[in-house]
Amino acid sequence: MVLKLVITEAELVAGACRGEEDAYRELFCRYNSLVYRIAFAYTQHSEDAGDITQETFIRAFNNIGTLEKPHLFGKWISRIARNTALNRVKWRASRGEIPLPEHRAVDRLLHTPPEEDECLREREAEVVREIIDLI
Repeated sequence: MVLKLVITEAELVAGACRGEEDAYRELFCRYNSLVYRIAFAYTQHSEDAGDITQETFIRAFNNIGTLEKPHLFGKWISRIARNTALNRVKWRASRGEIPLPEHRAVDRLLHTPPEEDECLREREAEVVREIIDLI
């Protein structure tokens, strides 16, 4: 018996296109932290970052069938997150609610290492259990 430990982005995107909930869940688990960090880097506001994260995944999942290069899902959703966050910041700045952020500050925040993702830890524990069961 061969145990496949890693599912590729392309396989997950294909599963999501077929409507497989597990594929959506795994894509969310893999990219939730990244999307939130991008949103927070632009907004510096946790509530806005949470809203932007939700909006980003809704947009991505509603349009996942249009993704021409499924193996580049991470780059694609990062771009959606950046555009969504930037639009939110521009909108709030146009209302005088916040100043536009400096690009250097945003770049610095985007390149900080992510916190350990709970979904990733859960998946790793699941894989370890599967391996132990095989032994």
